Amino acid sequence: MEAACKDSLAGAVEFGLPENRACVNLVTPPGFKPPQGFPRGYLLQVKEDGRRIKSYPALRVLAWIRKAAAA
Repeated sequence: MEAACKDSLAGAVEFGLPENRACVNLVTPPGFKPPQGFPRGYLLQVKEDGRRIKSYPALRVLAWIRKAAAA
């Protein structure tokens, strides 16, 4: 997931967008409860089987990954 965040940030810079506009899309299973401190995302789609596709800010997800790895 860290690599996806870094790729998203690099792509944003490449296209001249600010880094805070970079996002990663994650597919969550039905009933998924995010871990404590995980950033909030935006719901993009709900699949027929209950999976949800959400968009999360890449910078915040990357910060959460690094914080979780340090703990």
